[in-house]
Amino acid sequence: MKLFYSLAIGVGIVSICFGAVSTAKTSPKTQVRPKTTPAYKDVKKNHWAYSSVRNLKKRKIMAGRTVGRFEGDKPITRYEFAVALDRFITQVEDGLKKAGNKLKETKVIEEPKLLTSKDHWAYSSMKRLAVYGYLPVSSKVLHGPGDTLNAKEIGQSLAQVVIRINDLTIKEPYERSQTTPDGSEGSLSKSE
Repeated sequence: MKLFYSLAIGVGIVSICFGAVSTAKTSPKTQVRPKTTPAYKDVKKNHWAYSSVRNLKKRKIMAGRTVGRFEGDKPITRYEFAVALDRFITQVEDGLKKAGNKLKETKVIEEPKLLTSKDHWAYSSMKRLAVYGYLPVSSKVLHGPGDTLNAKEIGQSLAQVVIRINDLTIKEPYERSQTTPDGSEGSLSKSE
């Protein structure tokens, strides 16, 4: 399976889930149209993952492996995935905050014991994923074995991140009346 493309689709799906939140309080007049991001030389406009890959580049979640090339036919390493996931989480958190949501700043652990050297280019992303509980310390993304990930490991990691983002979002108490489908008055409320 083309794992880079799997990541592109997975992040695209999760982006859709959180995308409405990031623009929820922006009026059409204040929205700025982004400049068109050029496609990678090796991802043609008619490729099934073109828009997802383009979105990853536009959002600066993934930059490709070599200048001008995405190389989606090669397996993704756990290091590349950790950095992309960290960038994605940062953008989702920023979008949630801009939309008026409060996020809990909850550390799960202080200093994870990662096998990756502190000098490694992906270490800070891997550490953040563990410290804030986005991924369990036992995750293959953080420890291996091996360097590449399969589609199942990518899917599990994305699911864990979505669950953690939901857990970190502080829900405000609310109360509102609504009419039920049978026409009677009902209420929807949340208690502390």
